[in-house]
Amino acid sequence: MPSLQFLPFCVTAVILIFVHCAWAVNCKMRSGSTCICDLDDGSGYIDLTPISKSDGTPFFHDIQAGSWKYSYNPCHSFAEDACKNDVATCQIIPGNHGSQATCGRQTGVLFAITGSNPLKGVIKYGGGDKYPGTPRLSYINFTCDESTAEPSFKFTSEKPKGSYFFQMSSKSLCAQKPPPPPQTTKQPTPPGTTAPHHRTPNKNHVSLGTILCICTLMALISYTLVGTSYMYMRRG
Repeated sequence: MPSLQFLPFCVTAVILIFVHCAWAVNCKMRSGSTCICDLDDGSGYIDLTPISKSDGTPFFHDIQAGSWKYSYNPCHSFAEDACKNDVATCQIIPGNHGSQATCGRQTGVLFAITGSNPLKGVIKYGGGDKYPGTPRLSYINFTCDESTAEPSFKFTSEKPKGSYFFQMSSKSLCAQKPPPPPQTTKQPTPPGTTAPHHRTPNKNHVSLGTILCICTLMALISYTLVGTSYMYMRRG
């Protein structure tokens, strides 16, 4: 049976899980898009279109970081030296043909929200050129910044090797409100007929993540109560 020495741990775990469930928001990629993700709390969406280019060149071009340069384009692939085909991020040594590598590809892009006020998150691009046998990955840590006129993008680290970390901020990374539903005029029901019944959508839908959080909380609470009761009776 559990010992009282684990009681602080259990209480702390319950608190942490509760806090996480209270503010955690996911951003799901819109079907068929590498550019837009929808916040699952219904508060809006993030659209990278304003900070992308569709002409085959990167929006963020040759950003210097030591002897390397990095290019990044959300939403659409671009080509730069040896970086071709579904490219999201590219690493280049200037003047050294063959020392280029695709560090992440558009296909399979993922969003994760890590904070709010301001909105913060990570965009992950996988499937890059292998280094040496593992595909490269790119992580774009982003921050919503309403005060910036121009977006910023910089390389921050490559630790571990083959995993590239960047920092980006822009007002385009702030959540946009979904458009209001179209206004419809209710037609009068003709005399002697019954108006069709429309099922009202369930606005209180509980997500799978919320269910898992509740189950985990209940299990930890039960574990703590049973353990405490057992030790109390054993000592009494």
